[in-house]
Amino acid sequence: MQSIRAVLGDPDIIVEVWRTAYSLVAPEGGPDPLFEVEVVDLAVSAFSRERAFEDRLDADVERLADVVSAAAPSISVVCALLSALGEAVVGVSPTLTPVETVNELRQRVYVVITGAMSIAASRVATRLATEAYRDRLTALLNRRAFERDLYGLFEEAEGNRSFSLAMMDIDGLKTVNDTQGHDAGDSLIQTVARSLSEGLPQSATPYRWGGDEFAVLAVETRAMETMELLDAVRQEHGLPISCGVAEFPGDARTPDELSRIADERSYQDKRRRRRRSAVGRLFAGTHRLFERT
Repeated sequence: MQSIRAVLGDPDIIVEVWRTAYSLVAPEGGPDPLFEVEVVDLAVSAFSRERAFEDRLDADVERLADVVSAAAPSISVVCALLSALGEAVVGVSPTLTPVETVNELRQRVYVVITGAMSIAASRVATRLATEAYRDRLTALLNRRAFERDLYGLFEEAEGNRSFSLAMMDIDGLKTVNDTQGHDAGDSLIQTVARSLSEGLPQSATPYRWGGDEFAVLAVETRAMETMELLDAVRQEHGLPISCGVAEFPGDARTPDELSRIADERSYQDKRRRRRRSAVGRLFAGTHRLFERT
């Protein structure tokens, strides 16, 4: 019986047929050419695996799924890519190929493609679920993750178990954006995010709330301790941020109330910082005036 490897022939032809088949279901075009060659090589290796080495087929399928899931932006693209690949491989078999060989090829294609599709779709779904809770600019957890975790803490809270919520915003971000450009503003946001990630203990989780705002949830930590942690990070990195902290159960008994109190305290901190800054500028100006006289 003719071998499957012999039937498949030139991988370049499979790439061309796959590209055509894929473009029919995804008009925006096929994937990167180097990706195409890598996937076809892996697929051909799996399809033509000799029976004596079929115990290695699972590893072939895993490798194929790894490459496809890493490149595919969605589950629908995973399905489109692999379905088109299966059609392309079966489509290149010569017309005079013995029926038993074609049947074996079809069976191999079904096993490999459905196996890789299942694994790759699962991995893409996991990645997308993770990305849904991440802020793209800073890689911090985002507002959706914050709300999930905050409500989760309230659901789990028992007895005297306490936790703190800090709300923060960057002072003068709009001015930076207006005078230095949005790239400079983004860089400042990333600096604040990195400083919070590196400077806070594991018990305190930072979040990008959105815009110039950040939040921190600190479990088993009182408000005063959380404020001390944030002050230390703020001073060490020279961060222009205003902070307000509230704790459960001492300050509030509901998520909305806790968030509101922390937000109000953040604005109070901003006003204090502005007053100190204004007094500092006034003092400096007066000092220069006396020096001249």
